[in-house]
Amino acid sequence: MHVLYSLDIGGLENDLVNLINRMDESKFSHSICCIGQSGPYAERLNGQNVTIFEMKKREGAELLLPMKLARVFKKIQIDIVHTRNWGAIDGIIGAKVARVPYVIHGEHGRDVTDLDGSNIKRKLIRKGLSYFVDRYMTVSEDFREWLIIDVGIDERKVQTICNGVDTAKFNPDNKDLVRAKHGYSREDLIIGTVGRLDPVKDQQLLIRAFTRLAKKHPRLILLIIGDGPFRVDLVRLANQLARVAH
Repeated sequence: MHVLYSLDIGGLENDLVNLINRMDESKFSHSICCIGQSGPYAERLNGQNVTIFEMKKREGAELLLPMKLARVFKKIQIDIVHTRNWGAIDGIIGAKVARVPYVIHGEHGRDVTDLDGSNIKRKLIRKGLSYFVDRYMTVSEDFREWLIIDVGIDERKVQTICNGVDTAKFNPDNKDLVRAKHGYSREDLIIGTVGRLDPVKDQQLLIRAFTRLAKKHPRLILLIIGDGPFRVDLVRLANQLARVAH
């Protein structure tokens, strides 16, 4: 059972879908439990018989949520519960109540309400629940060190598995033709990022760093691909720095 907040568009959700679609159906049976509601990424589950449960949690604390999750886990006799990020933390308690044999918790990124992971209350809760978690999975060494040093998780429980990229899909046959199609030459040095335009992604830091590098490398180009609530602010910042540079 994979527990996450929703199947809305995002990196965590994309990783989960890719994982399920590539695992051996003869060995693994997957279910997904969304703390909120499902979402558009549910349509990308190709050829897998995946049951999706929706808890439809409302804003704020819901004290009975772990018990609701436990009932779901018991109903389908789950062997492994894999919770992801703070939004699914109640799944750890639910798994303990349901006596699930193995519990995995993954840290995939910062929550917008705790950008640097310094929230004392959340760290204490994470530490307290760590006794019910068999293994922690992080997508970077930064998150691994944060769990061990800041939160106090036993380092023997923490493992890093970086996000993978499908090199067959994201490897065009002729890069020069792709560059030419979009107006770039072989001599251009392109830095790119793909993601939602949100403060938690910190594209503003990338823009500031690019502005400094561009002074030394005139053929340097920055491509920011995505959309989101921070788009207007990022465009404004880029324009301001461009005016200063000139």
